[in-house]
Amino acid sequence: MCDQVTWELLSLSMASWNAVLSFGLMAIWISAVMIAKGSSRTA
Repeated sequence: MCDQVTWELLSLSMASWNAVLSFGLMAIWISAVMIAKGSSRTA
């Protein structure tokens, strides 16, 4: 049961897409924090 991929898109499984999107959201979050910290120093 667990050895077969039940869903895939562009040859990536659902777990792979979860990892890709999680890293993407993490990068957006980190950049937003860095921008917020940078703008608070100049004000």
